[in-house]
Amino acid sequence: MCDAMRLVFIHCLFGGDEDMIEYTLESRPIIPLPPAVCDKAIRVLAGIAAESLTRREEEEKALMAQGQVDDEALEYLDDMLEDEKELTTECIDALGYICKNIRGDYLPLFKKHLHGTWARHLGIGSKAGVERLSP
Repeated sequence: MCDAMRLVFIHCLFGGDEDMIEYTLESRPIIPLPPAVCDKAIRVLAGIAAESLTRREEEEKALMAQGQVDDEALEYLDDMLEDEKELTTECIDALGYICKNIRGDYLPLFKKHLHGTWARHLGIGSKAGVERLSP
């Protein structure tokens, strides 16, 4: 579902020609998204991504609670969480295309639906959060 939403938002932004996906400050959406659609889509995508992040955190905590964790256990965990990572990525990508479509109108919706939940997951305001966001 998240991937389908992402594709819809891409087409609203760029039209049907995926080879022409080039976003600049001068870019304008082909089909502007109505605020009510954005509000609901952001709420749904943020909820799905937050649930996925929570499941990932729970699995990581369960593994760490076992004590000594070797490379094999970490690799197993990484493989086990691959679907969750893909789901989170699809949600974040879709949110990004909404942001590009509605530009400055995104900030109030971000504050309303994302900031509280995502600040915790990203560790915004903490040293760990800065490290997590760094390349």
